[in-house]
Amino acid sequence: MKQPKAKVLIIRCGRLGDTVGTTSIVKPIEEYYKNNVSIDWVTKPQIKDLFKYDVAINPLFIRYTSLPLLFSIGKMKIIFKSFFSPYDAVINLEESNPFDSFVRLVQSKFKVGRPYTPTFLADEHTIDHQLRVLKTNFNGINFKNAFPYVVGSNINVQEKFGLNKEFIVLCPTVYHFKKKNYRTHKAWPLGHWRQLIDLVLSKTNLHIVISGEGSSNTFIEQLGPFNDRVINLSGKTSLPDFVEILKKSSCTITNCSGSLHVASACCKKVIALHGPTNHKVTGGYPSKTNNVIVVSENLPCSPCFTTSRHKQCPQNVCMQNISPLTVFQHIIACPEKPSLSKQAPQTITDAKDHIETNTLVA
Repeated sequence: MKQPKAKVLIIRCGRLGDTVGTTSIVKPIEEYYKNNVSIDWVTKPQIKDLFKYDVAINPLFIRYTSLPLLFSIGKMKIIFKSFFSPYDAVINLEESNPFDSFVRLVQSKFKVGRPYTPTFLADEHTIDHQLRVLKTNFNGINFKNAFPYVVGSNINVQEKFGLNKEFIVLCPTVYHFKKKNYRTHKAWPLGHWRQLIDLVLSKTNLHIVISGEGSSNTFIEQLGPFNDRVINLSGKTSLPDFVEILKKSSCTITNCSGSLHVASACCKKVIALHGPTNHKVTGGYPSKTNNVIVVSENLPCSPCFTTSRHKQCPQNVCMQNISPLTVFQHIIACPEKPSLSKQAPQTITDAKDHIETNTLVA
């Protein structure tokens, strides 16, 4: 007689990068229950496409997470249903308290995470923390396959987007473009992206795909004009299609953003630009199939994100000091070395000679 499926509720209702990171617990949970488990996931409707093709996850959408419990219809529905069909496990991996009362009321055999488990250790990656939380109640759970993953649309990117040549992906996330406040400090300067594009086009045979949300279009258009080797797909792809593009790329260059975590889950090579953020805690998670390269100036004041130093910082020199030359050198370095033209610089000095004679002003 077939055993009924175990029921697990995961609560991770944050932004895209947070949610992608938490997918690292899915495979271990499936293996723990011998692939006989149904997983509900409390998340935000803004990132519903993340689970569009993921048959392992049943997303439950909560739009307003901070509403008092009695006013949250979505939360109350889950609680009410659990009284008639309790969960086998509730896993709350939120970092703050909006779901604490909810977790206390949901019916389950056992519960892990907030409000029952200690907070982060210093310099502990969020994914390692989540795995440690899981281990507190799932005795003997196997973390061999505990890596973030994303499920794409399985489209043919050559047919849909004309990507017939070897290409890299640039994700110039802008963070409140033109707003003069500390939240823009994770962004790499416009002029640096221009110089990197110029180097790649002049010194390699690579094509370039530029990606971003529709809200980034104003910023990204300023990177142009583009020639026929640059494909601007900003605001033109769904998340599942974006995953397929990343999987086919030679490498992806991005700052600390949701794109970084998506790329780390499906790209062969990721170049991550870090300034105010702590890559040891929120960086791309290394796996058996990726190569995450951290580029940082490691200034004495870094990392500062979410601290008083960050809010008082007048200028993000930690990002401005990351040279396009350094990033370019990582692009052409092994592993996953892309195609180079006959004129490709083989040293950083060669690249510097080129960029100094083709300086682009931001």
